[in-house]
Amino acid sequence: MAGIVAVNYSDALFALAQEENKMEAFKESLVTMDQTFMTMKELSNVMKHPKISKEDKKKLIDDIFGECDDYVRNFAKLLIDKSRFSNFHDICSSFV
Repeated sequence: MAGIVAVNYSDALFALAQEENKMEAFKESLVTMDQTFMTMKELSNVMKHPKISKEDKKKLIDDIFGECDDYVRNFAKLLIDKSRFSNFHDICSSFV
């Protein structure tokens, strides 16, 4: 079960998807990103490592997920900036 933080971020992302009429694009991007992090544990560990800079993590998001929706990539980078990336999986689960 997703925590309150995950639900709040998911609700905000859902509202943006509706506003931009991009629900399917958001879902596809979130599923792609989440599956990648779930299968590539090394990447997931890098994204959660406190000694790796936020800028390096955001660059990885752009480099690896360039084909994903811009809003979703920027959302992932926001989570990095807010030190909430550890909630990414729960946010994705709540959204989808």
